[in-house]
Amino acid sequence: MEFARRTRATDFKDFANKLFHPYEKIFANLFEFSFIGTVGLSGGSCVATASSLFHDYFNAPIWVGVIAIVVCTIVFSIYGEDLVRNASTAMSVIIFVAIIAVVVAGVGSNGGVGPSFAGRSLADASGAAALWSSVLYAAFQSTGVFGACIGVVHGLGGRKEIQKTVIFGVIINALFLILVALMLLGYPDSLKETLPNFWVITHVGAPILVACYVAVVFFACATNTISFSNALSGRYGKFFKIKNQTLVKFIIAVIMLVYVSAFSRLGLSRIVGTGFKYLGYFCIVTLLIPTIFVGRKKLKGMAAEEKAETSLN
Repeated sequence: MEFARRTRATDFKDFANKLFHPYEKIFANLFEFSFIGTVGLSGGSCVATASSLFHDYFNAPIWVGVIAIVVCTIVFSIYGEDLVRNASTAMSVIIFVAIIAVVVAGVGSNGGVGPSFAGRSLADASGAAALWSSVLYAAFQSTGVFGACIGVVHGLGGRKEIQKTVIFGVIINALFLILVALMLLGYPDSLKETLPNFWVITHVGAPILVACYVAVVFFACATNTISFSNALSGRYGKFFKIKNQTLVKFIIAVIMLVYVSAFSRLGLSRIVGTGFKYLGYFCIVTLLIPTIFVGRKKLKGMAAEEKAETSLN
């Protein structure tokens, strides 16, 4: 985010060209390939999740959930990054409140956290395997996260605001993961389900919480697809010879949604279990490691140049 702000990168390809110069022909193209793959897999998982949830909760046909997320994505995508950023913030607050309520109910109905640990052994658990899984998932998500962040970073005030945004995001996501893990620990049977959290909430037996969870997942999926659509508009919108930018964003959103819907046909288990894993391996080598080291080096160089210019003046 800071490199994109300093270099005024307009989209993920522009960012990669500037970051990996003079080797941009190699790494920038690998970045674009990774991003398109991430959009397909991650966006496909969002569509698959939303459609499965609508089917399980409303007993509606699969296509109803698909249409709901399509409409939400298109409406928010065509009105620019300010609306995307504000919508994402509002949805995050709703998600946070609802997940806290869901987790408290889930843990409470099972007698609290203590009984979940009773009789459990960590002898077969591997800290190294858990760490590797987190790195692999971070690598897979990196391209999508980069593209989404570049799409909205120029609306932020500066380095301090970026730092606050990142720190807040890390804390919130870490808290979510810890809370959900504690809840699922008490319901091992839920891990066999496609939507384990939904399974827990339906067994808790609180209709209002089930409704909240459905809203949470839908908002989370919509936030993801909206961010991808916004990033793709920034990258490919300039290639459309159409003056009406709203129409251009609409066309790109529709194309993206057709693309991710095709991936969603693979099913959530295949997308997450196989697709995420292999794209993660690819991104570790071609994106995650190079970006961390090259980006840090170039930002240090920019800071040194600014310091030298200030001292001369």
